[in-house]
Amino acid sequence: MSEEVIRVGKDIKTSFQGDVSTLQKNITLPGKDVNGKPGPGFDVQISLLKVGDIVLIGISGEVFNEIGMKIKKQSHYNYTFIITHCNGSSGSIVTDKSYKEGGYEPNYSKAKIGAE
Repeated sequence: MSEEVIRVGKDIKTSFQGDVSTLQKNITLPGKDVNGKPGPGFDVQISLLKVGDIVLIGISGEVFNEIGMKIKKQSHYNYTFIITHCNGSSGSIVTDKSYKEGGYEPNYSKAKIGAE
């Protein structure tokens, strides 16, 4: 496999095209306690790096894949990538559907249903 990476890498041509911009913002998600009862909201840090038409979105929690895919689908950029556990640890950010399915992440998430 490493030989293939080296072979492909030799044919990659790079050039600088596009501006670089960044953004950081904290959002507050509705929270719950470990018993599932409403609790205090908690902050999630969103970091964005845009280079040309490539966008990297960092989220300070462990985001369920379905949420990341929804973000990518709603993005105006074809090359949007989600990075979790970026600049902090806000815990699991799960889908509303997962609360019905149960399991570790929805049970111990600080987010209450509707935070998705």
